[in-house]
Amino acid sequence: MINFNQYFWTPYPFIILSLIVLIKGFVASRIIQKSIFVKQIVLTILISSVTSYVLEYLFSLVLNDGFNLLVWIPWVKVIERIVFFDYLISFPLIFIGTFLIESLVNWILLRKKYNWKVIIKTTFLLDMITIILLVITINFIAFNLIDGRKERMLIDELPAIMIEK
Repeated sequence: MINFNQYFWTPYPFIILSLIVLIKGFVASRIIQKSIFVKQIVLTILISSVTSYVLEYLFSLVLNDGFNLLVWIPWVKVIERIVFFDYLISFPLIFIGTFLIESLVNWILLRKKYNWKVIIKTTFLLDMITIILLVITINFIAFNLIDGRKERMLIDELPAIMIEK
C-alpha cells in the first residue's frame, strides 16, 4: 500500500488546483460572457471549487473513518477497503458530487446576472474536463512520479529472530 497522506497538505495539490481553477474561470468566462476574464465568474468558480474541495474532503474523512488518503486532488479514497471496481466507480460518484456542489454554488452566485441553463451547462462541461484531466494526472502521472510513503506491516516490525523458527 502507498500512503499519499504526506502530500495532501503540501503545496503540490494546491498548485494543481489553483491552475485548474484559473483555467476553469477563464473557460467559464469565455462560455458564459464571451470574454477571456470576467471577475465575477472567475471568483464564483474559485468559491465553488474551494467549497467542493473542502466538503468532499470532509465527507470522505467521515465515510472512511479518517483513514489514509489515496487520491488527494481533489478527492480522497481509502486504498485499504477498495478493490479495482470500487476505485473505478468512485470517479463517476466523485463527478456527480462535484457537479452538484459546484452547480449549486455557481447558480446561487451567478443567478441574478446569467441564465441558469448556461450556468449548469458550463459547470457540467468544466467538471467533465476537470475530472478527465485529474484522472489522467492522478493515475498516469502522479502515481508514477510520486512513490509515497511505503506502509509497513506488523511482520516487518518484528525482529528477524521471531520470524525464523
